[in-house]
Amino acid sequence: MDLQATGAETSPAGPELSKSERVLLPDDVIRAIFAYWWAQRAFVLKVLGIVGILTIAILLVIPNRYRAEAKVIILPPKFSSEIRTEPLSVITAKNLLQSGELVDQLITTIRRARPYAEKFLKQYETPDRAATTLKALGATGIARKLGSADGDLADFFARLSAAELSALASLDESEIEDWTIEKLSKALDCEEIIEKKTAADVKLSPLLNLYAVANSGAKAQLLVNTWAMLFEKKYDEITNQKTRYQYDYILKQQQEAEQALAKQQQAIVEFKAANNLDLMLREIEEYSADYKEFLNRLVQKRHELENSRRRLQELQTQVAELTDNGVWVGEIEASALMNASADTTLPLTIAEVGPSPYGESRRRVLELRNRILFYLGQLNKFRSQEPVELVEKELAQLQRDYLEAVGKLRAGEVRLNVLERSLAALEERLTSTPRYLILFKDVPDQSVAEAIRTGQRQQLSTLAGVQFRREEINPEWTLLTEQKLKLEAEYLQTSNEVTQLREKVARYEREARDLQVRLYQARVTEKALQDSLEMRIKSSRELLQNYLDARNAIHNTALQIGTLEAEIRQLEEDTTKTRRMAEEVQKRYNEASARLQLLEIQLRAVQRNADLLTQKLQDARMAIAQQMSDVSLAAPAATPTKHYFPPRTILLLGIMFLTLVSTLGILGRIRYVELKRA
Repeated sequence: MDLQATGAETSPAGPELSKSERVLLPDDVIRAIFAYWWAQRAFVLKVLGIVGILTIAILLVIPNRYRAEAKVIILPPKFSSEIRTEPLSVITAKNLLQSGELVDQLITTIRRARPYAEKFLKQYETPDRAATTLKALGATGIARKLGSADGDLADFFARLSAAELSALASLDESEIEDWTIEKLSKALDCEEIIEKKTAADVKLSPLLNLYAVANSGAKAQLLVNTWAMLFEKKYDEITNQKTRYQYDYILKQQQEAEQALAKQQQAIVEFKAANNLDLMLREIEEYSADYKEFLNRLVQKRHELENSRRRLQELQTQVAELTDNGVWVGEIEASALMNASADTTLPLTIAEVGPSPYGESRRRVLELRNRILFYLGQLNKFRSQEPVELVEKELAQLQRDYLEAVGKLRAGEVRLNVLERSLAALEERLTSTPRYLILFKDVPDQSVAEAIRTGQRQQLSTLAGVQFRREEINPEWTLLTEQKLKLEAEYLQTSNEVTQLREKVARYEREARDLQVRLYQARVTEKALQDSLEMRIKSSRELLQNYLDARNAIHNTALQIGTLEAEIRQLEEDTTKTRRMAEEVQKRYNEASARLQLLEIQLRAVQRNADLLTQKLQDARMAIAQQMSDVSLAAPAATPTKHYFPPRTILLLGIMFLTLVSTLGILGRIRYVELKRA
């Protein structure tokens, strides 16, 4: 139906429109195009048939391409990274797989193995029988068949399946000769399988997919499995070579450690031979014993010297008290003795004598002298009284006890002062002397870090037992402490003795005064006794004898003081020398002991290092002996039964669909242009 007629019928009453003023409605255009397509259906089917035939012909001309897939897994090493290298990363493994060296080895292996594959097929007639027989023979049996020149192909043939063996034998020799690294690399590809780590961050083994593309499934299987086998061998060569390098390095370190250990042991032996610590200890003990003996003797002599000086001073004081112009103050003139009678009165009383600057002895002598003169005149009166001889003896004994107590008191006070000064000096030395000696030993930081990194329990236990610092009591401090304790005990004892002596002297003074009063009363009341005068004369003679003895004692005491001073000087020299020798030997002993401890600490460190290296060397030997592979062909490639290229059905349907759409589009465009021009 014409568009002009349709327009005239729809508007009969209207005026006729010009061609430029006609409007094409969309629904009318679509119906016109569909009608045109239907009219041209034979042409469309003809075009589709021609394109389909050409497409099928072209697809049949394109050769089929098969792709085989194998999975290779990289396992973590059994030994530590110090013994065996860490597994290769996925990127490194992919680069190694795609390297020209590995592809070249693949080409060379197939070229060398092809003649033997043909020979095996002819020998065993069928591929299945040949593959079964080769697997039964194993790598050793196949190597004997191949001979020494091509024995390295034994592992390759032991892994071949029947399909691979048949594909290898059927390879065209010219095709193999045309293979190049660049050409064969395009047929090989690999990709990694990305595995997500768990929440515990478990270390997973890398997995690689190896692909090979060929014009037959068996050939693709042969290429990819051979490629995987060569990668496995190459990987093992790399890791085993690194393991051998590690072994050689550890062996060298272990030998150096053994040499260092022997050298350290020799150094300790030589040091002990040059420094006899036991002999030094015996010398220290001997010098210390001599020092203590000299010190005790020195203290004793100083005490004797102090007593002698005090005694000399007392004697000199006593002689000075009893001397007047070089004459004993108790001397009585003969005229005075002759003139004494019974009516003689007492010339001087005790009160009249008065205080004397020379002490009590002079007063006693003067009083005795006066009383003798008095009692010469009062002899009868004295005879009628009780005897005073016993009282005088008791007084004399008390006076001796008093003097002895006073001497001991003064000696104790001097000794107490000496002990106080000695304690102060000893306390000052003890304050400046350290109580403890701190000994250190070093553990190399590298050994600690290595033990923590490797995580071996034995190493951690050993390092945990390492003592980084030890304190030891200073022997000199101990000796000073013992001396201090002894001096404190002696000081306490001396203080108690001085306190007791002070009480005793006070008591003696009271008793002496009481006896003197009694003696004076007895002399007054016993005037009738005749022997009273004799007693007083005897007392006067005794005092004279004491005076003479005191003068002799002064000379003897002076000589004794000189002797004691000489002995003290000699003892001081011996004490100083002995102490200096003991300190020198002690210093040498401390230095030698510290040096020996340092050598022993170094020996233990070298021993631990040698033991650790020995353990590592044993692990390295085990790693070399086992020759374990860290890479494995997890899933060998199977023979693909369907080609992946070209996808004929998909391509045919796609091309037919595109042809139909294109034809209909062209026809629709042609009809639309015609309608627009009409």
